[in-house]
Amino acid sequence: MARRSQLRIVLRDVDRVDEALERDQLIVGWSKAADLTRKDPDKAQFRMCLKAAYPHKYETSHQLGIDVGHLWRFIVEMKRGDLVLVLRKKKIYICRVVGDVEYLARFRKSDTAHRRKVKWLNQKNPLRKSEIEPPLRRLCRRRGVITNASDLLPLVAKVSCVR
Repeated sequence: MARRSQLRIVLRDVDRVDEALERDQLIVGWSKAADLTRKDPDKAQFRMCLKAAYPHKYETSHQLGIDVGHLWRFIVEMKRGDLVLVLRKKKIYICRVVGDVEYLARFRKSDTAHRRKVKWLNQKNPLRKSEIEPPLRRLCRRRGVITNASDLLPLVAKVSCVR
């Protein structure tokens, strides 16, 4: 059964949704942490790798823990078949994950090396937040980069013509 995640594609205050749509990919940052896509990952390894790659960003363990969680959900928990909502201001794009996570070193400089292949639904046409059910609108207000909300899958399926 497909799960549903929410993803914001905004890296370093640069909106990457157009690139994601054009390349049929989901994109996240933390590109200096290159070895996170290896087999049998663990959160302690993610934590050490992020702290080593971004020593000035993580002066406290709180933000490090938050970012480890985001990356873990994207790299480990997200699977083929999952539905993902991509938020962009007052619009929502919906896609289905069709590929495994990849680290594409050629995108390291733009901090967009962690990627997943997707199929965009609704012919890549976004929905307006005002068009969706209240529980999905509330989900869109969450602050996290990647959030799992499998309980809302029926609502996502309804608005994305997925059965």
